[in-house]
Formats: sequence, C-alpha cells, structure tokens
Amino acid sequence: DAWVQRLGMMQTEEEALWSTEMEIEAQHYFQPIFERLRVEPNDTLLSDLVNTVIPEWGRTLTDEELHAEMMADTFVGGSETSTNALSGGIMLLTQHKDQWAKLKSDPDKYVPQLVEEAVRLEGPVQGLFRTAAVDVEMHGVRIPAGAIVNIRYAAANRDERHFENPDALDLDRPNSRSQIGFGAGVHFCLGAPLARRELAIGFRAFVDNIDDFELIDSSTFEYQKNFALRALTSLPIRFTKKK
Repeated sequence: DAWVQRLGMMQTEEEALWSTEMEIEAQHYFQPIFERLRVEPNDTLLSDLVNTVIPEWGRTLTDEELHAEMMADTFVGGSETSTNALSGGIMLLTQHKDQWAKLKSDPDKYVPQLVEEAVRLEGPVQGLFRTAAVDVEMHGVRIPAGAIVNIRYAAANRDERHFENPDALDLDRPNSRSQIGFGAGVHFCLGAPLARRELAIGFRAFVDNIDDFELIDSSTFEYQKNFALRALTSLPIRFTKKK
C-alpha cells in the first residue's frame, strides 16, 4: 500500500513520510534475506533475482536494484494490478448484463475476451512516464528529445478511431487484444502472460460458480486516489450461487 500510494503522486506530506518509512522497513526486512541467498541460494524466484547475472551488464543486481524490483514488480506488478483488473471486470459485468449472459453461454469463448476488455476499460495501470529518445511529432504536437511524457494507456484504450463504441464492454469486439494496457515495445509488461492467465482463472471461477449477481448499491463507484493506478475502493455485490 505504501509504494502504491506513493506511485499515485497524490499524497500529503504526512502520507508521503509514512510511505517512505514503510518502504525503509521493508528494505530492512529483505536485506538480510538477500545476503543469505547470496551465500545459500535455493530454487525460489527471489533467489534467482538475487543471483542471476545480467548478460549485458556482466553482474548481478545491486541491493538498491533488488529493493526497487521487489517493490515495483514483484509486489505491485505481481498482485495489485491483477486483483484490481479482476474487480474492474466484475464491475463492468454489473453494467452490461447482456454481456454477462453472453459470458455464461460460452465461457471458453468469452472469458479470454473479458480479460482483454477488462484491461482495456478498467486497466489497472492508467499511464506511466516515459522519456522521448528522439524528436517526434504526433498529431501536430512536437515532442523534443529528452522530454518527459506521461503516456496515458487509458486514453488510448478508449480511442474511438481504433475502438468502435469504445466505452462499451463488448465481448465480441474483434480487436480487443490490441489494447495497450500492458504497455508496448521494450516496456511491454513482462508479467502480461501471467496476468492474463490469472484473470482468466478468476473470471472462469466466477462464471462457473455464480448463477447471477447484482450491485448492492449502484449509485456510484469510488476509486482510490492515484494518478497512475486504477483501483475500486469496494465492490459490494449480492449473488446467487449455482446449485
């Protein structure tokens, strides 16, 4: 939570201090683990992160790089984003019950489509900062080399020039997989295959076990205050379990 809130860039000074203190506490927890794994490696992912030599660099990750990796990718990328996309997808189904009926009619066909549409419409990562490597002009706007640009994946995923009726959940959308919720190019999300698999399992479990459902309070949806990530604060639903 501390790292996610700091990434959101909407903290008060007191909240930012709390996040920093929590991150330092986490670093103190992991530091002796890193040191032990260098001496006694095992078959865990963390041991691989600590001991793998990066061919291009000719060395393993430094302590600073490991701590950054743990916070940004292993923790946040490995849990926060998938759970938020899952709840976002369920929320979309409450608003498009015709698509819920379609999903139930053929889960094998439509669960993969729901995964792509959930990431497109309720992408857990709304945008990230990038640095322009060269001068470029897009749609009449000149971006000089070295400029820092906030790339809004959420805006691109609702671009009416690419997606017909972009605000609607459409499980028959032919180009849903062209969404860029996982980024693109050299920055494409390393965990995208895992995330897609997790979401598919989660949505399939939902459709296999739930006969029908509805929102308990459909007045508004509240999201966490975060500039980069999208996450519902709650999703109260009433459901009927399949017999």
